[in-house]
Amino acid sequence: MIRVNRFTVWVICVIVGVVLVAGAMAQAAKYNWKLASVLPESHPVHQALVTFADKVKEKTNGEAEITVYPAGQLGQEKDYIEGVKLGSIEFTKVSSAPLGQFSNTLPVACQSENCSSPGIFLAL
Repeated sequence: MIRVNRFTVWVICVIVGVVLVAGAMAQAAKYNWKLASVLPESHPVHQALVTFADKVKEKTNGEAEITVYPAGQLGQEKDYIEGVKLGSIEFTKVSSAPLGQFSNTLPVACQSENCSSPGIFLAL
């Protein structure tokens, strides 16, 4: 019968642990970003966001991964804007109405009478 001392068992456990952690780190993306939206999964714009996330992962060879959170999973549009400002959310798709709470000039640009001429956006 082979007798193994405690030190040998401890060294083997450490080596196995290091190998497991190194393998997990090799498979993980270098950048993990969140993209939040209030749109349901069936909405065409949500499907475009998923395609965007897939293309980013493909073009970066898996180094950047974007997780899309649909249907208000992370809150409402105002929460998303605040999250982007704080850095807790990297990307968001919001409508223009909530953006007016964070910008003095945006509500003027979005009024329907100002949008009748395409040149108005160049002036702003």
